[in-house]
Amino acid sequence: MKNYSVGDFTCIDSVYSAYASTINVEPSQLPISLGITHRSGFVSKFYFVSDSIVNGQVVAFIYAEKTDVLPAKLVLFNN
Repeated sequence: MKNYSVGDFTCIDSVYSAYASTINVEPSQLPISLGITHRSGFVSKFYFVSDSIVNGQVVAFIYAEKTDVLPAKLVLFNN
């Protein structure tokens, strides 16, 4: 699992988001899991759940955090 800085993501209502190119994910790559390292050093771990398809094109990959306490989501936009 590769970890990324929390500063690479936008977060609104416990949903983190970023463009794949912002975190250097190649168009042909699909990380099964990834982590976000917070300023405190804590790492949130996210796992692939599904993709979002619009007009036959994959526009985003959806990830969920596996935790019992207020799980966050992550949307990685394909560009």
